[in-house]
Amino acid sequence: MRILVVEPDAGVRHYLDMVLTRVGFHTLVASTAHEANALLLDFPAPPRLAFLDLAESAGSGLAYGEDLRRRYPELEVIFMSSWQAAGTEELRQRGQLLYKPFYAQELLQTVRNVSQPR
Repeated sequence: MRILVVEPDAGVRHYLDMVLTRVGFHTLVASTAHEANALLLDFPAPPRLAFLDLAESAGSGLAYGEDLRRRYPELEVIFMSSWQAAGTEELRQRGQLLYKPFYAQELLQTVRNVSQPR
């Protein structure tokens, strides 16, 4: 499965890439939405899952998530945040929000949860 990671913090990006590739996922890793869009142009098949920083440095992670879903309707999006913002409780209840810091086990369980057929 191809997973897109958009995270401005280099340490978090590296951690996500390391955990996901170690268990066999193919990752596309970017620091901004702009960089992610450039990566996506090189791949004919869309990613199945995206991990997006809620406060993506070049704009809103929520807005970028909506843009990705318009382009790739089958894409599952998980937002990541190190703070609890207003309006994020619904995302958390739907399993679409990971609070940083998180452990590899929590990350991989989230991948398993969204990968299940509906």
